[in-house]
Amino acid sequence: AMHCGLPVIISKYTPWSFVEDIGAGWVTSVDKNNLEKLLIHITSNYDDKKFKKMGRKAKKIVENFKSDIIGEKLIYTYQKIINKYKNLESNHYENIRN
Repeated sequence: AMHCGLPVIISKYTPWSFVEDIGAGWVTSVDKNNLEKLLIHITSNYDDKKFKKMGRKAKKIVENFKSDIIGEKLIYTYQKIINKYKNLESNHYENIRN
């Protein structure tokens, strides 16, 4: 939904609860009554301009989660780990020689 530029309703038990703070959606408990109240509130206060703005904010959030960006971050992280391991291994053998 966020990738398509839509505001979202998210459980407060997810790591995404910040979406409400930045205006990209709503956070609620998984309780049926709370969800129902939220849906009634959203539908009775529908504002096309506001929802489109929320959708743009939602889409901007998920731009950081595109596969190419995640891939680049993974490669960078693995390279750091490999380089650290190589340095540790090099230091280990240097200490053995001395």
